[in-house]
Amino acid sequence: MKFSAFSLIELLVVIAIVGLLATAAVPSYKEYITKVRIVEAINDAQTSLKLIEESYTFNSGFTHNTTYSVGSDNLDDVYVWANGMNAPDEAYVHLRIQHDIIPASEAPSADQWILWRITVDSNGVFNVTCGYDQRTATYQIPPKYLPGNCQTSMQAQ
Repeated sequence: MKFSAFSLIELLVVIAIVGLLATAAVPSYKEYITKVRIVEAINDAQTSLKLIEESYTFNSGFTHNTTYSVGSDNLDDVYVWANGMNAPDEAYVHLRIQHDIIPASEAPSADQWILWRITVDSNGVFNVTCGYDQRTATYQIPPKYLPGNCQTSMQAQ
């Protein structure tokens, strides 16, 4: 009877290959999870968008310095900044996300938020642009974590 087995060298080669694959897969997985949490935060904020729209209609303009609480694991709150005198039909909305979603090494600041710019056209249609702060020409969070549609115009539903 002859027994066959793997040699130590063969076993070490297999372990090295598995280690290389894991090294490549773990960062991609972490980035994917971060993107999913960002998308969930944006979806959680959709209810606040409805409240902002109702407030705009009721008050005939955006209410300045208004904070909406959101019951979400990914989103702390939603803050509305509106400059009614200069642009009555425009508001900036900060979706302040949980501080642990984006790795600290990649976050530009401790306060991490996604920006919505809301404008209302002459027909009363709300247009929401997500992600890019036109006032400072920057992103508050790295663009690689934003969903693809977060840089295009969305209709408030």
